[in-house]
Amino acid sequence: MAMTTSVPKLLFEPTIVPISGNKEVHIDPGMPWPSTYRGSQYSIVTTGANKGHLLQWSHCNEIQFSTSPPEGLVQSLRTLGKSNGAGTGRIRITAAGEILTKIHADQYIHAHHAQFANGYISVYVGKLKGTIDFAEVSTNHISIHEGEIGIWDRLPFKHGETWTVSPEGSLSWKWGRFPNKFVFESAFEHTELIEKCLEYRPSGGRIYLTENGHVWCNFSATNATPQKQAEVGRLLGDWDRSASPLQQRLVLRRLTHTASQAEPDGLLPIYIGHLSDFDDGLVPKPVVDDPTYYYSSSRSESGW
Repeated sequence: MAMTTSVPKLLFEPTIVPISGNKEVHIDPGMPWPSTYRGSQYSIVTTGANKGHLLQWSHCNEIQFSTSPPEGLVQSLRTLGKSNGAGTGRIRITAAGEILTKIHADQYIHAHHAQFANGYISVYVGKLKGTIDFAEVSTNHISIHEGEIGIWDRLPFKHGETWTVSPEGSLSWKWGRFPNKFVFESAFEHTELIEKCLEYRPSGGRIYLTENGHVWCNFSATNATPQKQAEVGRLLGDWDRSASPLQQRLVLRRLTHTASQAEPDGLLPIYIGHLSDFDDGLVPKPVVDDPTYYYSSSRSESGW
């Protein structure tokens, strides 16, 4: 799907969050976030003697891209008390374009409104307008037509909300480890999105939903039908002949990272569509029905 681009900026507008009891709440920018801390991860960093700010994506200090932050974002983070008012640190962007961050309760002026008012509190900053792109790689220009799939040769880690599709056909957001593992269902039905995933991963698995609405997942050749193995094999061959060295490097990093005894060649990242292609464009949104999640989430700034 070909997408347009624009200079990114922060919009100070409220968003709607589904909560337990089949209810929803309107959240204003700067207020505590009453849902899961999720989305593509970027960092706001300072650079050079003039202490200018950059928005950065990186993986294990091996791959790193930087660009200018969305207009208004750094000032908003400073005002909210992020990193003692420096405005630096990690942010997340959900599949609905909501910009989130975590601010320590000791530095956050609205801590008393949070579900758990200690540690690192998840905060809604505002909505992203436009596209975050880097000189080396675009997060949004996907030259694939509706209904088609392709090789995901964009940011291969910490890019998109992580959801899990079960073989039985459910979609859930998961976080943590036993005994503090949380599983939350989406507030909406996502039959078409789930069916698309199971076409290529019959045993289920993770899918990733980016802030631009793109959906990608890991393709397991050992668990796919012969027809899908052949289809993805042809796509990979065509892609390999035209991919840039950087695109090949990004895909190779994903393959290396996902290699295992069961999948010695790794799991191939594939693009399976845009959220607008499925279920009337409904964006999955988890409903937190266990308030102890907020305590567990507050113990770490990263939230992974």
